[in-house]
Amino acid sequence: MTASDHPSDSILQKFDLTIAKFRQSATKAKRIAYGLRISVLILGAVSTIILGYQMPGSDYQILSRNIALVISATITVLVGLASFWDIEAYWLRNRLRLAQLEALREEYEMLKFMGKDGRAELDSIINRYLSIVNTAPSWEETLVKKRPEQPQDSR
Repeated sequence: MTASDHPSDSILQKFDLTIAKFRQSATKAKRIAYGLRISVLILGAVSTIILGYQMPGSDYQILSRNIALVISATITVLVGLASFWDIEAYWLRNRLRLAQLEALREEYEMLKFMGKDGRAELDSIINRYLSIVNTAPSWEETLVKKRPEQPQDSR
């Protein structure tokens, strides 16, 4: 058995692959979320400028209103897609899971460094890894757990 065949090397490789997958997914979701927001912002500004710009002639006013209408419809579709996909929540969930995996990887490396990589520790690391990858709580659930109870309205 060579050093590269050691089970701890396989576990570290699995950590690295999973972390890379979550990092790539979070980066892609972040780009989409920011792209949607920036697109809506720019289109809204362009629509406002088109409607606010005054030029003599009735043809321009009709044309500018029609262009603003198309831009506003595009904004509505983009905002609707962003709401439907809930891409920001997806991005935040992946960032949370990524941070948990990175912390778990560091913990595993520390245990290995200190020579405490026995069966019980390894089982604990693997169970927590599987919990993060398969059933990680969403950020909404995490916030709800930390939020203090709201008093009920007693009408």
